Amino acid sequence: MPPRSARRPSALLLASLLSLAACGDDAVSDPPLDSSIEHYEDSGETFRVTYDEGWMAFDQHRSAEFESGAPRTLRLCGLNDPSSVVADDETSACVSVRFDKEVLGAGPMTLAVAGDAIAAPTDSFRDITFTPRKGHSPKLQAVFVATGCYGTVPKEALTQEVAGQLVLEENSDTRVRGRLVLRSVGKTAGRCSGDGAEVALSFDVAR
Repeated sequence: MPPRSARRPSALLLASLLSLAACGDDAVSDPPLDSSIEHYEDSGETFRVTYDEGWMAFDQHRSAEFESGAPRTLRLCGLNDPSSVVADDETSACVSVRFDKEVLGAGPMTLAVAGDAIAAPTDSFRDITFTPRKGHSPKLQAVFVATGCYGTVPKEALTQEVAGQLVLEENSDTRVRGRLVLRSVGKTAGRCSGDGAEVALSFDVAR
C-alpha cells in the first residue's frame, strides 16, 4: 500500500495549487464575460465586416501600428479595393485597441474584451465612448472597429458591442507582439458603417 502522502495531497499543497490558479491574467473565463455576442472561434488570419450584401473581407494592405499622436492606441487595419483601375471605390477597416498607461512594457498577458463603443457623428476615430461590461480587462481603455470610405459622415451616433480576447505574447519597451480575436455586433464607427465584424489577427509592432 502506498504511503498516505502519495494517495492524498496535503492541505498545504491544495492551497498552493488554488493560489496559483487564481494568479493568472485577465482571462476571458474568469470572471465570465457579460456579453450578448456568440463566442467567436479563432479562424486563422481574418478581418471582415458584414453589410446588407454580405461579408466584405479586408485582406489587402494589412498593417499594424501605434496611432500617431496616441502612442497607447494599437491599430490593426486592412483594405478592400474591388478594382485597381477604378478610383475611390476602396473601403478600409481598422480595429483600435487603447491600452491603459501601465500595460505596455509590462510583459506577456492575456486580456479579455467585453464592452460597448459609441462613436460620435464625426469623422474622427478618437471620438469614442467605451463602456466596459463585466469581465472586461481594466487594462484596456477601449476596443472598437471602424470603417472608412469616400461616403458621407454619419449623422447619428453609432453603437457596437465587442467581445473577445487579446493575447500579448511579447510586451517589452521595444516591441509588442500578439494576437487579437474578437467579434463586433452593431454599427462600426466611421463612414461606410457595417453591421458587425469578425477579427482574428496577429501583430508584431516595434515601439
